[in-house]
Amino acid sequence: MRFILIDEQRRNNCIDFIKSLDLRSPVEVLINIAKKKRTNVQNNLYWLWLKYLSEVTGYTDEELHEIFKAELIGYDVFYYQGIPCLKPKSTTKLSTKGMTAFLERVDFIAQWLGIQLPYPDENNL
Repeated sequence: MRFILIDEQRRNNCIDFIKSLDLRSPVEVLINIAKKKRTNVQNNLYWLWLKYLSEVTGYTDEELHEIFKAELIGYDVFYYQGIPCLKPKSTTKLSTKGMTAFLERVDFIAQWLGIQLPYPDENNL
C-alpha cells in the first residue's frame, strides 16, 4: 500500500491502515519524503538547448544528451556476463532542484564554449 500524505485526511487514512495491520507477522513500513520531479518546462528548455547546441556543434541532440548525462550526473554500473558496464544516469530521476542545477551546469558549459543559449518566455516552452 502506498500513501501520499498531502493533507490531514490522507495522513489519518494512513494511520488507520497501519493500525489495522495484523502484527502476528512482521510488517515493514517505509517512509520517504516525496521529491518533486523535474517539470515539463525544465525538460522542454533542456531539449530546446540541445537542439540549439546541435546546430552549433555538429553533434546530434541525442549525442549531447548522453554526453551531458555522463559528465554532469554520472553513471550507473551494471554487469553483463560478469563484466562491469557503465550507463549514464537518467535526467528523468532528477528532482526539480536537481534539474535546475543540471541546467545551470549545461548553461555554464555553453558559456565557457562561447555559446549563448536561448532563454525563451516560459509560456513558449
